Amino acid sequence: MTSPAATPPAAAQVQPTFTGVMRGEWIKLLALRSTWWALASTAGVITLVALAAAMSLNAMADDPALAPGIEQMHGAEVIAGGFHFGILTIAVLGALLITGEYATGMIRSTFAAVPSRIPVLRASRTARAHATQIARSNATPTTRTTSVAGAIWYRLT
Repeated sequence: MTSPAATPPAAAQVQPTFTGVMRGEWIKLLALRSTWWALASTAGVITLVALAAAMSLNAMADDPALAPGIEQMHGAEVIAGGFHFGILTIAVLGALLITGEYATGMIRSTFAAVPSRIPVLRASRTARAHATQIARSNATPTTRTTSVAGAIWYRLT
């Protein structure tokens, strides 16, 4: 007696979720060494520019002609002075991620998994924004500490 052949199950139609697309973008983002270098250089640039600004304020305070201009400045201007240069390193990070994805051909597998480009672009933008926010939030306390340390060091020398 022969039994009828079992029919294979139909292929399931899987719709990619934003969580899944976001997970894939995080993996691609954090797997590259250039991401870590760009984020570290962002924090370093922000910190070093804040240190230079703090030391220049001390030099300005010693000069009687420039001292009145310091009274109008806020501490936030000194601390946040490096964020403009930090934006450049984040722009480099974005360019490295996009060109790297096209150069390696990873973009083809990304769009094969998620045919609609909008969720991929949103997830990629969100992942880069979160990584940038982490780098910025790590640099802010460092710039405050470095600015104060630079001012103290300048006064001691």
